[in-house]
Amino acid sequence: MREHRICIYGTAGSSPAYVRNRLVERALEAAGYRLVYCTVPLWTDTDEKLSAARKGITKTAVRFLLAHIRMALRYLFLVPG
Repeated sequence: MREHRICIYGTAGSSPAYVRNRLVERALEAAGYRLVYCTVPLWTDTDEKLSAARKGITKTAVRFLLAHIRMALRYLFLVPG
């Protein structure tokens, strides 16, 4: 039987502030899925994310773009087809 995998992709990280993410991850694991993390945490919670955006949209956008490039590379190397 083939193993079922789910790629967790995003910038939220594994902070306790993101309760919904943790609940979904636990439910997927309980259902027998193997989680592959392709995440690049940029902030610990929503307040930090909003604060970064207020400081300068250009700097935040560049960080966000670089994070997505890193996540795409992780996906390519961690999640075989």
